[in-house]
Formats: sequence, structure tokens, C-alpha cells
Amino acid sequence: MKYKNNILALVEDYQYKEAITYPKTSERIYDNFKIAAVLVYIYQFIFGALLLIGLIFTAGKSENVSLQNTAISLILYTIAFVLMFFKFNLIGFVLNILATIFKTLPLIPMLIYNSGTVDINPVFYWQHLIPMILILIISLSMCIISTREKYLIDRDYKVVLGKLYDKYHNDDMTEEEWNEFINNYKA
Repeated sequence: MKYKNNILALVEDYQYKEAITYPKTSERIYDNFKIAAVLVYIYQFIFGALLLIGLIFTAGKSENVSLQNTAISLILYTIAFVLMFFKFNLIGFVLNILATIFKTLPLIPMLIYNSGTVDINPVFYWQHLIPMILILIISLSMCIISTREKYLIDRDYKVVLGKLYDKYHNDDMTEEEWNEFINNYKA
């Protein structure tokens, strides 16, 4: 839905009067999540690229799947990272989940089975697991903030338009006249 700025001002007034508060994508908390996402993405990208380079130079035919999965996960994380700046956080969150699955699948045989025991090599935690969990938590938080903001603005926009319709619309108005009224309405 395309929002009109004059009606959005009424929506902000309506939300203020009704005490509807929520974190917005223009506020500091969202910006802090964005900064954290950038830092964690850079950290994860460095270790993912190192893992990819290591797999390229040491991969035999049996490790081609690991190489492909690692490359796909890096691409998916990068796409999700870029989508975050355009506030497509729901799509980015889904891509982060898919990237985590693709990244985890080759790490299980490389780090668990190759260590000779059932224990995971401790390097797995600080190089891969912690950044994956942080990216998922950060992208989920950003997704919740942006989705909730879109939902509440859309809901309240409809309420404000409904109130304007009830107050100013009459049976003699055509659709074009009503749209012109809405476009030119000043509070």
C-alpha cells in the first residue's frame, strides 16, 4: 500500500493520542542492531571465506559438496545482509536460516567426524557457531521490529482513513473526488 505523507502525519497523531508505542526502524535500537549485524557479518564472512579457501585448496572429490555448501552459505548470508539495508528483514531472516543450514551441513562431518571423537572441535564454537547464532538473533530482532512497525502503521492508516471517510465522505462524492480530497487533506 502506498502511503500519503499527509495521512501518515495523522497516523502519527493517532498513535500518540492512543499511546501506541513500538520500536521503529528509524530509532536507535534498530540502528544498534544494524551495527551489530555489520560487525557479526564481517566476522562471519572472514571465517567463511577462510573456510572456503581452505576447502578449495584441499578439497578432493568427496569434499565437493562441502565446498558447494560453504559457497552457497556465503552467498546467502551476503544477500541477506544486503536485503537488511533495504528493510526486507523477513526475507533476510529466511535467507539467514537457509544459509545457516547450508553452512552447518559440511561443518558436521569436517569438525565432528574428523576429530576422531564425538566431541566438536572447540574452534567450531568461536569461528562458526557463535556468529551463526548471533546473526540469527540479530536478524530475528530486526525482522520483528520492521514487521511490527509495518503492521501497526498499516492498521492505523486504515483506521485513520476510515475515520476521515466517516467524517467527510458523502454520497455525492465520486471516487476521484474522494482521492483528491485525501491527497489535499490538511489536518
